Amino acid sequence: MTMSSPDLPSKLPPELEREIFELAVQSDPLSVLQLMLVAWRVHEWVKPFLYCVILLLGAAVKDVSSYPWESFSRYLSIPPSILQQSVKHLCIRMAPQNVTEYVLSAASGVENLWVATRLEESSEGRLLAALPNVRRLHCSFSLILAAVAVGTTPPVFSRLTHLEIFEQVDPEISDGLALIPNLTHLAMDDADVDAPLLLDFLERCKSLRVLIMLSVSGRPHLDLDDEGMDQLVKDPRFLQMSCREYIADWKIGALTGVDYWSRADDFVARRRAGNIDPLRYFIEDDDVDN
Repeated sequence: MTMSSPDLPSKLPPELEREIFELAVQSDPLSVLQLMLVAWRVHEWVKPFLYCVILLLGAAVKDVSSYPWESFSRYLSIPPSILQQSVKHLCIRMAPQNVTEYVLSAASGVENLWVATRLEESSEGRLLAALPNVRRLHCSFSLILAAVAVGTTPPVFSRLTHLEIFEQVDPEISDGLALIPNLTHLAMDDADVDAPLLLDFLERCKSLRVLIMLSVSGRPHLDLDDEGMDQLVKDPRFLQMSCREYIADWKIGALTGVDYWSRADDFVARRRAGNIDPLRYFIEDDDVDN
C-alpha cells in the first residue's frame, strides 16, 4: 500500500473530512498505520493517535497485536505536546525512571493509567496528582497515599470511576474511597483481605456497582468460613475473578474496550437479571457466556 497523492481532491470540507478520519482511528486504534497511508493530509491528522496507547514494559513481555509499540529510547524523543495531546492509555512496568517520569509528566491527558514501577518518593505523588483526567487507575496502595499527601483533594480522583489497588489494603482506606464521587468499580489483588472489609467497602462506597477480588495466578482465595461471607456472596456487586494474561488483558482493553472490567460488568448484569445462579460469584478469564 502506497501513500496517495497529497493533492488528491476531496468532496468534503476539510474540517468534516478530518473529523471523520479522527473518529475512525479512535474507534479502531489498530487502523492508524493504514489510515496514515491514505494521503499526506490524513497522515498528519491521525499521526498523533500512534501514541494513544503507550506501554513501557520490560523486554520479556510479549506484544499481542500489530500496534506499533515504541522502544524506551524513542519515547524520550517524542515532544511533550504530542504526549499531552495524544496519550489516553498508559501502562508502565519495569521502565527506566527517567522515561517513566518524562512520559508521566508530559501525558497529562491520560485517562487509563496502569503503573507498577518505583519512582522517587519525592515525585511519585506529585506526578499522579497532576493527572486530572484519569478515569481508570491501577496502582499500588502506597502510590495512592503519596498522591493524597500532595493535597487534600487530588484532582486525579475527581473523575475516577475504576480503581484497582495493588498490594495489601489498609482497612482505613474505606473512608477515603467513600469520598471519591464517581467510583463505580473497585478491584483488589488477591491479598490479605477478608469478608468484613469487603462488606465495609460496599457499605461506605454508595456509588459502587462492581467489587472484584482479582487474581493473576489462579483462583482467588477467600475463606468461606469468614464472618459475613454469607452476606457478601449474596451481594450481586461482588465477584472473584481470575485474569492470568494480565498485561495482555489491559492492552486489549485499551485498544478494544474488552477487558476484565467489561467481563465483570456483563457477569454482574446477568446475575442481577437472574440469568445465572444468584450465589455464583466466581468467573474465569473468559467465563462470561457460560
